[in-house]
Amino acid sequence: MARNTPLSSADARLQKYLPDDVKLSEATWLHKQSGMNIVKHRYLKQIAGLQQIRVVPESVKLDFFAERNKSICFVMVETKDKQTYCSVAEADPANNKNAYPAMMAYKRAVDRAILEALNLQGFFYSEAEIALTDSEAEEAQRRSDNALKEPEQTSKAEEVKAQLEGVSTNDRTANDFIDALKHQETKEKLKSYLKEIAQADDFKKLTAEETATIRNLASLVMNSFNPQVQAAE
Repeated sequence: MARNTPLSSADARLQKYLPDDVKLSEATWLHKQSGMNIVKHRYLKQIAGLQQIRVVPESVKLDFFAERNKSICFVMVETKDKQTYCSVAEADPANNKNAYPAMMAYKRAVDRAILEALNLQGFFYSEAEIALTDSEAEEAQRRSDNALKEPEQTSKAEEVKAQLEGVSTNDRTANDFIDALKHQETKEKLKSYLKEIAQADDFKKLTAEETATIRNLASLVMNSFNPQVQAAE
């Protein structure tokens, strides 16, 4: 495969890689915000076929982070002369409105690697790279950030706290454990607290009835928290 020198995004030499019956204007479009010509994904796939650029299947590494609805993909492509080019791409609500972030991260990574193999990366973008508008990006980022926030308590929280106020046992230590439940502000803190007391000698000395009471109350507190906000609403 012939090497190119870096090109400007308006350089028609991209045409040499396109199928004979496809014009540059058909395969690209102008992204006004950046002034760059965007290559349509389907034509990058055609170019890859014509130039014998293939994805190396065993190189693909795809990670998905459910708490952020985010995916990161690493991929390597190989040219017909056995040269390899790798790329990493990500997709999350801040830069992707597609409902399938794993698929989008993979598509971006492959397109970037193809462009790099053609020595065009940084001068042409794949359409898979196009970000949201400013207002869409701000809203998406807000949803993404909300996904990382600790779960908030629902209106049931006050009711649960009132229930805890009215519960006591004959054991002062058990009552201290119960009182501490009222001060766990998030699910994660409550989970951590329950793990901690489960290992405490004082907790192990409680009767079965007392530990059952504490666990039942802990369950009520746990249910007083909102589930995490979904990142991809």
